[in-house]
Amino acid sequence: MKTYSDYFSKLAPYKEFDPTVFIGDKIIPQELCSFILALALAYNDYKHYTMDFAMLIKSQPKENPQKDSAWGEYAGIKLHIVRLHVGFVHELFQLIQNNKDILSHDFFNEIVRVLNKKARKSWETLVEAALATEVTPKKSNPLFMIRNKVAFHYDAKELLAGYQKGFLKDGKISQNACISEGNELTSSRFYFADLAIQGYLEKELSGDADRFFGGLGQIMSEINMALHNICVRFIQRRGYAWKYPHKE
Repeated sequence: MKTYSDYFSKLAPYKEFDPTVFIGDKIIPQELCSFILALALAYNDYKHYTMDFAMLIKSQPKENPQKDSAWGEYAGIKLHIVRLHVGFVHELFQLIQNNKDILSHDFFNEIVRVLNKKARKSWETLVEAALATEVTPKKSNPLFMIRNKVAFHYDAKELLAGYQKGFLKDGKISQNACISEGNELTSSRFYFADLAIQGYLEKELSGDADRFFGGLGQIMSEINMALHNICVRFIQRRGYAWKYPHKE
């Protein structure tokens, strides 16, 4: 699949249900309803990440990897999507941290209890990483690395460290910086900035970024299915059913 329209055709027919399912009452607090609603948005956001990444991989330049504008643009976009992935995980952690009291609610625990074993384990791993207080990350789990070490925002100090790693070795220039100085957005790119963030990631991940993000992708795919099941179970457990829209 190389275009969004290819994905549109894969969607199941849409159905409708009563929107008040996400409005709280005397039994189900509004905070819990809002938390599930946020998880639903997180599910959609991660889906977009996986779609974008899959389309990018299929757009890889046909030539062997080399130092040119095509490969530079490809590598830069790939790094950007990876950083969006890290940012997504950070936001998901923040959501859980801000709603940790909800996690102990009986209704929510019942939803988690009826998840299949794999989905429940994935959710529990996510919560454990989000609420971790230890300083030293668990290197066997990418979630803990992100929770404690990997940044995704514009940190000037960290970018400089990555820049120096990419261009300076033992105080000497190891390679030249590159730029595409076009007159439009589509014809321009600062490749040296891409190398700065790449250098930072390699430094933080002990030079094994590909394995790290490969493992993270697998874990997050499983977690996203857990989010899907939690949202569906919530709607069902509240007694709301969906149906195909009436066609006049």
